[in-house]
Amino acid sequence: MLSYRELGEDVEAFASRIAGEPGPIGIRCSGHYRQYVAYLAALNASCPVLLMGQDQDAETTGLSLAHLYSPATDELVRLGAAATDWHPDLAVLLSTSGSTGSAKWVRLSYRNLASNAASIAEYLALGPQDRAPMALPFQYSYGMSVVNSHLAVCAAIVLTEGSVVDAGFWEIFERCGCTSLAGVPHSFELMEKARIRTDHLGSLRYMTQAGGRLDAARVRQWAERGRAEGWDFFVMYGQTEAAPRISYLPPAMALDTPSAIGIAIPGGEMWVADEFGRPLADGMPGELCYRGPNTMMGYAQSDADLLEGQGSNLLKTGDIAQRLPNGLFEIVGRKSRFVKLFGLRIGLDEIDRHLQGLGLEAACVARGEGLFVMAVDGPAMPAEGLDHHLADWLGVPAGSFRIVQIQSLPRQPSGKVDLQALGAMLEDMPATDNAATRQDLARTGLRAFADRILFRRRRDVAGVFKAHFPRATVTSATSFEDLGGDSLSYVAVSLELESVLGRLPGNWPAMRVADLEAQAGKRGWTTPLDTPTLLRALAIMLVVAGHFEFLGYGGGGAQTLLVVAGMSFAAFTLPQVFQFASVAPIAVLAVRIALITFGFTLLNFVATGYGEWPAFLFIGNWISPKVEGSAWFIEVYLQLLCVLMLVLSISAARRTTERQTCRATACAAAALVAVAAVSDSMVDTHHLFRRLPHLMAWIFMIGVAAGVARSAIEKAVVTAILLVGAWQMNGYQSIGPAFFALAVLTLVWLPVIQLPRIFATGLRMVAGASLIIYLSHFQFAAIARPLLGDNPAVSWGLAIVGGVVVWRLYDPVDAWLSQKIRTLLFAWPGQKSIEARSGLD
Repeated sequence: MLSYRELGEDVEAFASRIAGEPGPIGIRCSGHYRQYVAYLAALNASCPVLLMGQDQDAETTGLSLAHLYSPATDELVRLGAAATDWHPDLAVLLSTSGSTGSAKWVRLSYRNLASNAASIAEYLALGPQDRAPMALPFQYSYGMSVVNSHLAVCAAIVLTEGSVVDAGFWEIFERCGCTSLAGVPHSFELMEKARIRTDHLGSLRYMTQAGGRLDAARVRQWAERGRAEGWDFFVMYGQTEAAPRISYLPPAMALDTPSAIGIAIPGGEMWVADEFGRPLADGMPGELCYRGPNTMMGYAQSDADLLEGQGSNLLKTGDIAQRLPNGLFEIVGRKSRFVKLFGLRIGLDEIDRHLQGLGLEAACVARGEGLFVMAVDGPAMPAEGLDHHLADWLGVPAGSFRIVQIQSLPRQPSGKVDLQALGAMLEDMPATDNAATRQDLARTGLRAFADRILFRRRRDVAGVFKAHFPRATVTSATSFEDLGGDSLSYVAVSLELESVLGRLPGNWPAMRVADLEAQAGKRGWTTPLDTPTLLRALAIMLVVAGHFEFLGYGGGGAQTLLVVAGMSFAAFTLPQVFQFASVAPIAVLAVRIALITFGFTLLNFVATGYGEWPAFLFIGNWISPKVEGSAWFIEVYLQLLCVLMLVLSISAARRTTERQTCRATACAAAALVAVAAVSDSMVDTHHLFRRLPHLMAWIFMIGVAAGVARSAIEKAVVTAILLVGAWQMNGYQSIGPAFFALAVLTLVWLPVIQLPRIFATGLRMVAGASLIIYLSHFQFAAIARPLLGDNPAVSWGLAIVGGVVVWRLYDPVDAWLSQKIRTLLFAWPGQKSIEARSGLD
């Protein structure tokens, strides 16, 4: 046992060995006592220290070194190639890739090291009585921080050579009265497999875990173990660029939130930001950012970089995280560990955690069009079916995964899986592997197409929500409404939920994931279908049938779609407007509708030349019914949304509507009936087919009022306004198209209807695709006629089926666009953020 005085004498002696030629010194860390002596001596002599791997050569550093020291043999080689100068604050250089010989070094100052050591000592309550076994490589920033924090408070370091699974390690631990253990996830996994006991260690005060993510179940297990045995378990998070500690999880919170990395260390600050650097609200996934005095000076790749001073104290970690409601932070992925396959954004870290939950020692790597699971062969390894299980779990085509059995996972000195080494193993695999992957995908045929494009069968409710809100935080307490769901995503989500649950509850948008999961298995040959979805499907089918002269139904289909749009607005968009005191939710809806309409009109114009400028500006309904490319129904809908934005942007109007929603919307509908009547008497617009917003606004508002009407009296009032409006619309001769009147009455008085499951599923598909069908049905008819003849029934069928397929293809794009649009629109000055609810970045 050495005292601090003896250590000081050894440090002085070593300092004299390098005094004649100061400069950067590389230390080949082997675990020997002399490496710490050389480290402290170099710091005292103001010589930058490179902590290197034991076998690393000076040439691989990319820097000019004055000395290279090998503690194992006490050999000090004077290289005499030192840089002419370096910044006086520069203290330590650490490789960003452990012992791999990377030429990229993290520059840490004396202030970086001292501030981080002080922070660690503060939250761990370190003192001279503490003794820490050195169970980590010193060149690893985690190991360096253990030494720095203990030396800062005159505590003791116990040098050992054994692993945490060696009996000798624990004999030394107990004999020396060690008070802590620092380990990486692999350390704790090894201890579990070796069944290492710790209940007899009376001196043990705490354990710390960093160096990667430890599974939440294991965190809880170790926290419970520590509580039972009388010691604390600290989960910590850091990066070499932060010298290295960034956060810690208070032990008392580990049982309740085992997946969290905790709070910022004393003196530091953490937050989550979007791609533009804007802070995000709680529950919003984004890049984890940190600021503190321990943030590195910068990187070094050449001698010139050693002259640079302290850079920004802002560190963008590259990790995707979210801030939980209790103030803790949680890592949900790595920016570089996300891939885009089959239209889905897939997190490889999430796959790794899922594999661990299956009891497998495995890691996933992306290569080309396939995902490769490198799995260690063992008792937990299933004989077959793992690839199909993973494909089903993620909702991707079968054959997307290749399972590669290996002897062991390559690991870095920190215990982390060496992903670069795994990638190198894949590079050595024959090129036929990709061909095999493509053959597997090809064999899926029509069944894979149906599963992926039409039905998108998923395993659970959370998987459905994540697919449609890919950047959102989905927990057991999350609902569709919490995620900011709207009318454009409602039907697609309901379709997939029905395949998961079997029977979809009528109020599912407001139900939590856990409550929906509890409904699973309640199957039968019938299922409830909400009336708006039913009538949206029937109306679009009748509209197309009328256009193709396949079926004469008396008209009113487009007006019914406008009523349904009003009900959807009342169900999803209006509550968001009230909650966030913002009209931005309306803007999001309008922009999404406008983008798909504009894109389709543009594609049609490029392909056929069909289209005129008013259609691209959405004002064709004001010019002429013959404007090429004009979709009058969408134009009226968008114009009404713009008017609603103007009205509800007035705070008094918004507050009044929020307090008395049914009364306000019913009065608005009645007033708009009067507006239409007066306008008709003053201006003849029959040459425009009366397809103008002020003449059709009452129809949309009837839908809004019907959507918020709850009591029989309220529904009766809405019904009376409907009948008057329909009578006025039909020239005071009758109540207008029978389908329209019956449809609206059904919407008001019959919210749900029981239908055979097969019919309900088909109707949901058609309803979800209604916008696409409306835009594309003439184009599908143009394709059908030369191939199948001028048969209205065939054209109608192709238009409906083709529209559904295009909708399913476009749906993931719409989900992505929705995120981007919300990010942009909700960043307007003065707008309250919806991101806390929607989980968008």
